[in-house]
Amino acid sequence: MKLSNAQIKDLHYHINGKQIPYIEVRDEILDHYQTALEMEKSGDMDCLLEELDTIFTYEYCQKISKNYLESLKTQYPKLYKQQLIELFSTRQIWIPLTALAFTLSLPLWIQNGHMLMHFLNMIVLGNLALENWKVTRKYTKGKQKHQYRSFDDKPTFALHQAGVLKGYAVLPGIFAVLVMIPVILIGLSEFAVDDEPRFFFQLPYLYFTLAGIWCLWMGVITREKTKSALIKSKAISK
Repeated sequence: MKLSNAQIKDLHYHINGKQIPYIEVRDEILDHYQTALEMEKSGDMDCLLEELDTIFTYEYCQKISKNYLESLKTQYPKLYKQQLIELFSTRQIWIPLTALAFTLSLPLWIQNGHMLMHFLNMIVLGNLALENWKVTRKYTKGKQKHQYRSFDDKPTFALHQAGVLKGYAVLPGIFAVLVMIPVILIGLSEFAVDDEPRFFFQLPYLYFTLAGIWCLWMGVITREKTKSALIKSKAISK
């Protein structure tokens, strides 16, 4: 049967009542319901919904949501390793080389700790914002009408929670600790003194500073590439 706009709206609110935590799972189940209803040539919508609800119970929806997130977390470290290796392939080698050239230029225009602290924060936070924007932008191309989501129980993207620190994917966390914590501590200490020390840009520390920043840069770039690859390969695990 052909669903009217009012029936589609009611169907959305019906699915909202299942309190499915992740948008990807919610929309997959919603699509299953809508397809099943539209394939029925005749029949009462409420009766059809009751029949579908015997399969997609609250417990079942929570189970497949958990399985879906776990499947993403399992894929993530493998994809991260793959994207990291590809980053140094002939086709993509220009990315790390460009990042290296940019990193080597830092001492020319960043000469104290708190400037470096703000710059690295901008890299990390900007990368997280880019990841979130990409997930949302690519997903909203779907046919689901997201304006019907429940305001008191809004689902989130499981893709946002997929980045686990396992295997090669632990590298961004290691680089963040080794680079960010010293920079933040020294950067903050410079606000309390009149003269601004140039600890990070003095030999021999300069080599470690630039190497650490470049590794951090590679880590966040690979993380963003991995999230993009994960969007393309996502699949519901039931």
